Amino acid sequence: MPIYVLEHIEENISSYVKNVLLKLPENKNETEESIINLLNNQFLNDDLKADFLHVQRHKIEFISSIQELEDLELAISFNKIQPTWKNVVEYYSRLEENAEINDILIDYFNDELNYKSLAKDELSISDGKNEELVKEFSMKLIYCNSLSLLAYSNILQSISYRYDSFQFDKLDKQKIEWLIENEFIILNQSNFDGIKKIDNHLSIRLLEVYEKEFIDKLTDFVLDTNDWHFLLNSKSFSPEGKIIVIQHIDESIIINNVRIADIICYLLPNDKFIPLSFDVLNAMFKSNDSVQKRIELLNFHFDSLTEDQLKRLIEELGEDYARMFVKQKKPTIANTPFNKRLVENLKKRNMISSFTIIMEKNEIKVVARYNEE
Repeated sequence: MPIYVLEHIEENISSYVKNVLLKLPENKNETEESIINLLNNQFLNDDLKADFLHVQRHKIEFISSIQELEDLELAISFNKIQPTWKNVVEYYSRLEENAEINDILIDYFNDELNYKSLAKDELSISDGKNEELVKEFSMKLIYCNSLSLLAYSNILQSISYRYDSFQFDKLDKQKIEWLIENEFIILNQSNFDGIKKIDNHLSIRLLEVYEKEFIDKLTDFVLDTNDWHFLLNSKSFSPEGKIIVIQHIDESIIINNVRIADIICYLLPNDKFIPLSFDVLNAMFKSNDSVQKRIELLNFHFDSLTEDQLKRLIEELGEDYARMFVKQKKPTIANTPFNKRLVENLKKRNMISSFTIIMEKNEIKVVARYNEE
């Protein structure tokens, strides 16, 4: 085509696009080069560029050749750029320093085809973009509450960075939960405390997800009474993990909190000795209502307790048990393995005179000592 014809078209590009290009059905499949050239044309107004982009089927593979930011944003708005992090970061780098994720990107990210494609592409340093810019952009994505949860969960799969701390008050609870479940948050006291300010149950969920690591770092964490209570009642934290945790809880917390003493009493195994002080046992006996569980614990600790301590604990079990220490009384208790072991232990310590198993009644008759010797 002669130069003067090209110059004429260039000068009258608006008329050409409106009256020729947009009316040709085959012009819906323009090449990437043609699309970029038209976007870069300074004589073509935005409305016609928009009309042109609207009918195009091809997407721009590389956006670096689009000269003006406004034209690039037009292409993004019409979803005419390939969903790659290379393109997205290129666009973000042209915005003002420390820019937020704008509505143009939010709409682009919330498109299902785009977020699914971006999930398969790693967001990393490329094309000379410095690491700080990519990290900054990654953090902006994390804090973008305008992204749908589906878009958010797909897009964040592309981020390889992990951050020591977060401003959790800037995040929706759903997104915090996703970050926890996908181990996006590093386990430390700061993050635990930050999540706790938003939702106590979510902070416990952090410990559940990182159970093994939490147990390894138990001494690095400070938990309050409510934290321990929620953790010990957790359905996700393993029984084995809870036993380890119990052995690291300060005794004063157990002694001074009925709820914690109660749940720990239930959690302690009946086939393994976990050493407990008298004060802790006493707190459990006062808070827990299971006779069997309390007696099983007592039997485990029998040899480490004084007679006075044993009497005080057994008297917490109820009147029939307390009468075993009232001179000349002959109370009866159920014939169960744990009761049988209890009276055997008491007899060995000479704390009762004798006992007899009454098979027909399935009872144990205990004879108290006749004197105080």
